[in-house]
Amino acid sequence: MLVEQFDVVYCEGWDPAAQAIAGPIQPAEASRRDAAGDQYAVVVLAGSDPRALIEISWRHHSCSVWGFDERGRRVLKRDFRRIDGKRVLLVEQLEWNYSEPDESEFGSGVPKTITRLQRGRFGDTMVIRTDQGERSEDASLPVLTRDLPDFGDWRELLFAGDSEDEAGVARMSPGDDPFAMLAHISGAEGIWRVKPVLPQRKSDVRLVERFPPPSRHTEAAATLWSPPRPMQPDPRVLDLTGPKASLMLRSEISVVESHTAGMLRMPTGQVMAGAPDDYFLGQREPYTVSVPPGSYEFVLRVAHGANMDPRVAAAGFVIRKERVASWELAVVPGEDPRLLRDSEAYCFGVDGGTACFADASVTEWIASLWRDDEAPPRQTQVAGVRMSDAEDQESGANVIAFSSGWGDGCYPVWIGRTDGGSVACFVADMRLSD
Repeated sequence: MLVEQFDVVYCEGWDPAAQAIAGPIQPAEASRRDAAGDQYAVVVLAGSDPRALIEISWRHHSCSVWGFDERGRRVLKRDFRRIDGKRVLLVEQLEWNYSEPDESEFGSGVPKTITRLQRGRFGDTMVIRTDQGERSEDASLPVLTRDLPDFGDWRELLFAGDSEDEAGVARMSPGDDPFAMLAHISGAEGIWRVKPVLPQRKSDVRLVERFPPPSRHTEAAATLWSPPRPMQPDPRVLDLTGPKASLMLRSEISVVESHTAGMLRMPTGQVMAGAPDDYFLGQREPYTVSVPPGSYEFVLRVAHGANMDPRVAAAGFVIRKERVASWELAVVPGEDPRLLRDSEAYCFGVDGGTACFADASVTEWIASLWRDDEAPPRQTQVAGVRMSDAEDQESGANVIAFSSGWGDGCYPVWIGRTDGGSVACFVADMRLSD
C-alpha cells in the first residue's frame, strides 16, 4: 500500500505575506505549550507546499484548522472549541472561492461562505450565509464533534470527513471512518456535510515531525493570530457600589455614577432579566446561577454629559457590598461561553426600549402586566431616567424595569464575584460605548 508523507512543523503561526512558517519551535516546546494551554501552531507540508494550518490555544478552548489551495492561499477555516476534556465541537466554518489564479488571499471580491452553528431550544442548525443569501440546515452535535486530538496526532482534524463523487452521492462503506458514517445530516433545506480538510484517507498517510530549513521560515512574532476574544466587561461601568467613572460616549466625555432605585424582592432567588413586554418572556429560563431568596438593593448606573440626556449605562442588584474581584457572563441552560466568537456574548433582546430584572418565578405575571393597559406598572424617574416597578401580591416578588441604554438592542448580564468566589452582584450592561 502506498503511504503518503506529510511533514509537520510546530511554530508561532503562518506568515501569509512571506508564504512561510513564522517562528518555528521544537516539538518538545510545542508539547509543553499544549499541556499548559498556551498557544502555538502546526503547519502541515507536502514537500515544500503548505497544505494545512492548525492554531491551538487550549486556555481559550480554541482550535482552528485551515486548508490551503495549490497556490498557497487559505481557502478553508474551521473553528473548533473544546467542550469537555475529551471532545471538540465545530462552531464555524469559512470558505473562500477563488475563481482566478491571480486573486489575492481574502480579496474583497472573493466570494465567501460562512457556516455557523446555531443552538436553539428546538435543536441545532447550521446557518449558511453566502453572497446570494442565507439558509439553514439541521445539525446534530454527534456529527459536529470530534475526539480531542492527542498532541502530535492531527489525523481526525485533517482527514476525517465525508467526501462526495461528481454526482453528489457520498462514497461511504462500512470500512470508512466512523466520523464519516455520521456525516449525513438531514437538513431543513439540504444536507450539510463535513468534508475532510485534506482528501487522503487517514490510513494512507504518515505524519513526520521536522524542523524547517532557514529558507522556509521567518522570525515573525506571535501576533499573526490570536485566539477568540469574546465580549469583555468594563468594570468602570458595571461597578454598582463603585465611584463615579468617566468614559467617552459619542465623542464626548460622560460621567457614570450609581443611584439606588429601590429593592428587588426575590422569593426563590432564581434570576431573570429581559424585556418586560416580550411576548415570550414567560418562557424565558432563569440564569444558571441563583442567589439566596431575599430583598436586594437595586442600582442604576446612569451616564450623563454636557450634550447627552441621562442614559442607563448598567443596572442590577447587589448581593454583597464587597469588592468585585472577577466577572463572568450570566447564562441560561444550553448557553456555553466557550463557544463564543470575537466580541460575542449571550444577551437578552429588547424591542421596546425597556429592560427589567425579577425573580424568574413571576415571568408570566410580568408578561401579563405589561399587556394589561388597565393596570400599568408605577412609573417614576431616577437621576433623569425613566423606570417602573410593580409587585405581585401573591408571591411578594416585584419587577423593576428601566430604560435600556440607547434603546432597542441585545444586552448581556454579568455576575460579579468576590475574592472568595461568592456572588456579589448581577448587572445588565447597556453597552453605551459600543
